[in-house]
Amino acid sequence: MLVVTVLVIFAIGLYALPDIFADEEGLWGDDFTNPIRTSFETYSNEKYGFTINIPSTWETEELDLFDGEVTNVVNFYSPEGDVITILKEYELWSAPINPSTIKQTANMFLLGIKEECNNMTIARDGITCTNVELTKAQKGMVGTIDSTDIFYTIDYEDYEYYYPKTALAKIWNDPADNTAWFVMGFTNDESSEYTNFFKSIDSLKISKSTTQPVIRTTNYVNEQYGFSVTPPSGWDTQIFEDIYIDSKSQPGEQFRALATYQMLNSNAQYVVPTMGIMVMEIQQKIDWSTDPDGSAFAEGLLYGIESTGSTGNLLSSNLEKIPNGFHASFTADLGMNVGLQTLIPTKAAGEAWIFDDGLLVMYVYQAERSEYNKFLQDYKNSVNTFFFKPRAIEQSTQPTQTSSSEGGGCLIATAAFGSEMAPQVQFLREIRDNTVMSTQSGTAFMTGFNQFYYSFSPYVADYERENPVFKEAVKVTLTPLLTSLTLLNYVEIDSEEEMLGYGIGIILLNVGIYFVMPAVLIISIKKRFFKKITN
Repeated sequence: MLVVTVLVIFAIGLYALPDIFADEEGLWGDDFTNPIRTSFETYSNEKYGFTINIPSTWETEELDLFDGEVTNVVNFYSPEGDVITILKEYELWSAPINPSTIKQTANMFLLGIKEECNNMTIARDGITCTNVELTKAQKGMVGTIDSTDIFYTIDYEDYEYYYPKTALAKIWNDPADNTAWFVMGFTNDESSEYTNFFKSIDSLKISKSTTQPVIRTTNYVNEQYGFSVTPPSGWDTQIFEDIYIDSKSQPGEQFRALATYQMLNSNAQYVVPTMGIMVMEIQQKIDWSTDPDGSAFAEGLLYGIESTGSTGNLLSSNLEKIPNGFHASFTADLGMNVGLQTLIPTKAAGEAWIFDDGLLVMYVYQAERSEYNKFLQDYKNSVNTFFFKPRAIEQSTQPTQTSSSEGGGCLIATAAFGSEMAPQVQFLREIRDNTVMSTQSGTAFMTGFNQFYYSFSPYVADYERENPVFKEAVKVTLTPLLTSLTLLNYVEIDSEEEMLGYGIGIILLNVGIYFVMPAVLIISIKKRFFKKITN
């Protein structure tokens, strides 16, 4: 729709001023080879908060016309047929455009232009276009805001004339609401307004007050929802504020986009490899008994994607019970709708954590199929750094005895062994859920232990991921604990007394392993050392 809007605007620029065609030599006659010195007037738009300097001889057409996807704010026409138009989008993209993905943004934009040109005919539209070629794409600026500047050439033709055009598209994110702005322009290097054309676009300034710009960082910690994740090294990180996406599969509910990680140094032509974090507060409880493998949940997510004009084919899904909820994973082939007629072939993998209190946290990876496997391991490594400090401990307004004592996963062990699915981590989880939590004394112990454990374990887990040597040391240190806990697999605990007895025994055994034995060893070595000295 954006491209259609632009092509219609250009046609208006050609035909709204018929006097420019009086010369039989056509639009670019000999009279227009030298630039005309002209004064500029400032056009100010208070509603949308911007100003731009326009030559005083140009015509201004203020529309503020919304077509369902794009608002055509204002158009400017020169007497020679140059056109500048300013548009604001609302429905083309659900997340901000990364100004660092210059090549991919330019490729998508030009593909859209070519698609519309292929659909145009002189008989039906009165004009057609061909020979769309990228000249260059670069990072630009609108005041202090990064933009993507796309320079290209395009040829137009009607019944009488042939119009070779130099074109510019300038795209940036509105820092107030993260929707995209476009400045579109057409000129010709033989136009007397050629220099003025670029001066006008360069004069654009954002005048309204704005919120804070997108924050770039390396690690992501979200205290509100109680989780953190470490993105892989070398990925561009964007943290968002107040970006909400309507859920198509859950009417009336919204996803909140929190962060994206993008691999800028890839060979992707349109869709760069991207990881994204989203959350949703689900109002209706999910009945997992009817969806044992999580396929219905994954299909619901794909339905949401398909409702935007994309296609999805579920390849695999899995569902497992975790403390306070469920963990679902899936992979799918996608045909991504990026606002063009052509769907971009991509592949996606997703992880979702759905907690009993209604919190849904999703971490999704998507890339063009040719790039998917190249960066899949980066995604898997990042998923393994996900850890939760469940809101049930500190934030739930109606905690139950079970939810307050179960806690989350073992963060230190997960970081040490690399995954929540590692056998050692699953063993610890099973001991906790099936043995310790089976009695009131065990539940009471876990309640107090979790308050203490989650006060420091996130920091230890973070340091493990940053320091491989420390990670291996922790792994070795955990081995005696894991060995001692295996004793609980060989006993039956049927009463509170037995739980207390075996629990105290295990604690004393670990005190002996971690404190008494090292102390005895140190004393023994010290005695031998001093004995050698005295002899």
